[in-house]
Amino acid sequence: MQIKDHKLVDVPFKASPNIGKNKAGVPLTLTPKILIQHFDASANATGAISWMLSPKSKVSAHLHIDRDGNITQLVAFNRVAYHAGESEWRGLIGMNSGSIGIEIQNTGSQEYTTKQMNAVAEVSKLLVEYYALTEVVGHEDVAPIRKNDPSGTKVNLFDWAGLLIVCGLTPSTKITSADLNIRRGQGTQYPVVTKIPKGKKVFELNKVGSWSKIQIVGSNQSGWVSNAYLTNKV
Repeated sequence: MQIKDHKLVDVPFKASPNIGKNKAGVPLTLTPKILIQHFDASANATGAISWMLSPKSKVSAHLHIDRDGNITQLVAFNRVAYHAGESEWRGLIGMNSGSIGIEIQNTGSQEYTTKQMNAVAEVSKLLVEYYALTEVVGHEDVAPIRKNDPSGTKVNLFDWAGLLIVCGLTPSTKITSADLNIRRGQGTQYPVVTKIPKGKKVFELNKVGSWSKIQIVGSNQSGWVSNAYLTNKV
């Protein structure tokens, strides 16, 4: 898999009209910093792609990946796609202006297929390396009040640690030093999705202030915890 002129080589390109433009109608140039993973909440890939191609939808993503691992590109990687909506990450407001977005076909409660995740891993690795992206996160991370993709309601569908390792962004391993609540977002205002006991080994996926997104080793269960209770010691 290769990138040429900000497009994947030998991958279908269907240009979405829903891209960022200035007041004169000139497309904005995107310099991506991070990669954001989504699910499309759809049982039909054709329908999801058609929706992102419709001017009425006012939404788009750079890539769509269906259940068989087929990739369709909708927006060039140097153009702003409308995939993140109201969002924030590390002080940057409005993540469309700083990110590449991938929509993965999933109703929101399905296991991802092996072919699908292989495609996600391959193209994510390529994008991270080609554009020197510093982080790979979810829509659930940049808009936690509104969104739960790609991990789902229980935050247990997506193998974040596996993807980060493939992308060369290997997470550190920690041990919980107390029984902890795993929350949907960074703070006690977010709902608890599950609990984790003291002495559990976890991957620390992202760290933002006093909160860390973790994934339980041997599981896809992830979420946010207070990092005051994560230690390197067994």
